[in-house]
Amino acid sequence: MPFQLNQKAELQVNHLLSATIREHL
Repeated sequence: MPFQLNQKAELQVNHLLSATIREHL
């Protein structure tokens, strides 16, 4: 189960990074 939790966390991090990058563009 920890793997699934890590996957969800990774998706959230990727989403935040994408939003941040878009803001800076």
